[in-house]
Amino acid sequence: MNDSKHIWQVKRDKGNKFEEEYYLELLKSHFDDVTTFEKHPDAMLNILFTQTYDEVLGPNFNKKRISKRKEKLIKEKLISRLRNKYGRWINLTNFKFKSPHNLVYSTNFNRVYKVKSSGILYGSPSQNICGNMFYTSHCLERFEERVPPLHYSPLIEDFQRIQKNEPTSADIVAGLVVASNMEYAIKPNFCYLNVRVGVLVIENFGDLFIAKTFLTPDMLNDLEWFQPLSRTKRDLNTFADFLKLESIKIKEPQFLRGEITEYLLQNFLEKEHYE
Repeated sequence: MNDSKHIWQVKRDKGNKFEEEYYLELLKSHFDDVTTFEKHPDAMLNILFTQTYDEVLGPNFNKKRISKRKEKLIKEKLISRLRNKYGRWINLTNFKFKSPHNLVYSTNFNRVYKVKSSGILYGSPSQNICGNMFYTSHCLERFEERVPPLHYSPLIEDFQRIQKNEPTSADIVAGLVVASNMEYAIKPNFCYLNVRVGVLVIENFGDLFIAKTFLTPDMLNDLEWFQPLSRTKRDLNTFADFLKLESIKIKEPQFLRGEITEYLLQNFLEKEHYE
């Protein structure tokens, strides 16, 4: 046990705790043997942060301010510890010391679950069209393998500007869903969503959506494509709302081919999508 005198109580607000329980119960309604990634997330975050804090500043640090360089180092080391323990798609955003004993940040740590049949699921950091959507580690790995970073560099820049942090692939994929042109195809129990750089294959449970894999445009065949008549996303709270929109059949989906087009440049995520 760490015996530092600097014991940080990592507490999440009631909204985050409610969200964690809501998604846990939602997943349990569809799968057996669902658990949160960490049995005691608050206690574990407290331990990891205290270890990092003492490693960088020392257990007897008593200054009233922390330098920007030390703050950045603490953040980098803490993220490294979290990812070594829980996977490379864990992230901390809006990380800031208001004082040496008052730290604020956001995390997707409370949106990660273990599901026996699907492995580890990473929840979306966005509550817009991505509501109730999760990504399998397989999906995120295929995305990393198949899409050149050049094709989503505008989203990386936007995330860095708003969240002051390097995005993970989970962050980027969620951003591409929000910034999609809303073209989709349907097969029994599955939706194929065009995210401009390729297609997310999403299993549809009605009130829950799990992105199972990522396909490049050349991997598609025999699909009929549709697009909603209304393309306003602001009133969509979940992906289920999107699928209920009246849609029309289109000739073929539009993907990014070659260099970046004006589409992503003009359809960045707005700040509220990550709040």
